[in-house]
Amino acid sequence: MIRMRNYLVACSAAWALSAGAVVASAADSVVYEGFTYSDISVSGFADGTISADAAGQQKHYVLKSIDRLELEGQTDFNKAEEARKAKDWTKAAEMYSRALSSGRRALKPVMEARAIQAFDNTGRYLEAVRAFMDIYASSPTPATFALHPQQLPDASSKMLPEAADIITGRLKERVFNTPQAQQDLKALLLEIYTQSKDPRGAALTGAAPVEQPGTTAVVPGGKEPPPQNLSSVEDAFSGRKFDQVVKLAEPLLATAEGESAVRLFMMEAQAYEALNKADEAALAYLRVAVHYPNHSQAPVALLAAADLVKKTNPEGARRLYKEIVDKYPNSPAALKARTNAG
Repeated sequence: MIRMRNYLVACSAAWALSAGAVVASAADSVVYEGFTYSDISVSGFADGTISADAAGQQKHYVLKSIDRLELEGQTDFNKAEEARKAKDWTKAAEMYSRALSSGRRALKPVMEARAIQAFDNTGRYLEAVRAFMDIYASSPTPATFALHPQQLPDASSKMLPEAADIITGRLKERVFNTPQAQQDLKALLLEIYTQSKDPRGAALTGAAPVEQPGTTAVVPGGKEPPPQNLSSVEDAFSGRKFDQVVKLAEPLLATAEGESAVRLFMMEAQAYEALNKADEAALAYLRVAVHYPNHSQAPVALLAAADLVKKTNPEGARRLYKEIVDKYPNSPAALKARTNAG
């Protein structure tokens, strides 16, 4: 799914390397959206964007659009980039691991960002989670959440609870105290708990921050998707092209907020339902309640999630029904929750 996740935004000085960390020489190069830019000096990685100096001018290259990055003197990293382009993920993961242990410290965030995809594609989920947590700790910003590991192991995999332990353990660190970091990482936990059918997933909806009346919780991201992109999802939904809905909605959710985000979550959830993917549908519904607990759709989404998991996870469903009754006692969903819980 998670989510993440395809949609990185412009650079931010909050995560740029310190002034003394700019160490790359003007012999680096990048193949960006099919064009080669040589004689640049890569200085760091911030908010999903590679920063570089090019003849005295600051340039920024969105990581997702970089076909290949070559760093002077970084043989292991460069070999990893070659393997990545060839989709030899096993070799890429091995070489990125070497680069992380032997490469220039100042460029470690760049290497970690690239390594996440390789670890993800070779089933090294725990390593992907650790790399993600390290890179996110540098500065928890909404855009970086798009880098999170997306290839969830099978529901019975021991890596899922271990990954959850890694995240919950690190959530106690001071760097993750910001509301956005807490919300983003709880969303990742929600994906893990949903995949493993862990009842703690339902409890997370109660842990979501409840904002003051008249305010709206923030969903990972920073701005609304272009109207034409949102309408393309709505068109696919109206045309019952549910695979297309899922494909189009998730990338947009990295930058969507407000009503657009809720609409996308709900369409994605209903699309998964139509595709008979109950677990994925429940997760999408729960994300509405986690990110927008005061929205009118929150109790509706919680009820839909509870109904979906009632047979396979009755305890989790019971928690969700109780959540609806406790937090939204006067909603139509609460009446149904009381009936269904019985």
